[in-house]
Amino acid sequence: MQEYRRTIGLISWMTAMFVGINIAAAALDFPPPVRGSEAYQGYKMRNPSELSKIIYLIDRCKGTKIQILYDGTYYSPEIAIPIARWFLSVYYRNQTAEQWVKQYCTSTALYGNPIRVKLPDGTFRPSRDLLLKELASLKHAEDEDEQRSV
Repeated sequence: MQEYRRTIGLISWMTAMFVGINIAAAALDFPPPVRGSEAYQGYKMRNPSELSKIIYLIDRCKGTKIQILYDGTYYSPEIAIPIARWFLSVYYRNQTAEQWVKQYCTSTALYGNPIRVKLPDGTFRPSRDLLLKELASLKHAEDEDEQRSV
C-alpha cells in the first residue's frame, strides 16, 4: 500500500515537474520559448481544453535537464512523463489546469512534503509555482496568436 501511494505521489509530482522545468525556460535558456516548443505545437493541434493544457505542461518537460524532488527521491523527465500521463488518465475529472496543478502538484501524496524542481543551475523551485507560471506563459502565447490573426 505504501508503494502504491508513493507511485501516485510520484505521478502527481511528475506532472508538476514537467511544467516547472519549462516555466523557468526563459530565464535559464534551456527549453525553447513557449511558441517555439514541440509542446505548444502539439497543443495548437488539439481541441482547446483544460485537459489539453495539462498535457501541454507535461510535454514541456521533454528533453529538459530538470529533476523532480519527491519525498527525498530525484526523478528525471524520462521517468516522470509516462507516470504523469498515466496519473492524468486515471484521475482527471474535468478540473481546470490551475485546479489540477494546485491539487496534485503542490505536495506529495504520502507525506505531504513540498514537490520541488531542481533546475539545471542547481537551484530549487516549488513545482506548483513553476507550473502556474508556465500556464500564464501559455495563455500569453495564445493571446498573442489571437491578436496576430485579427
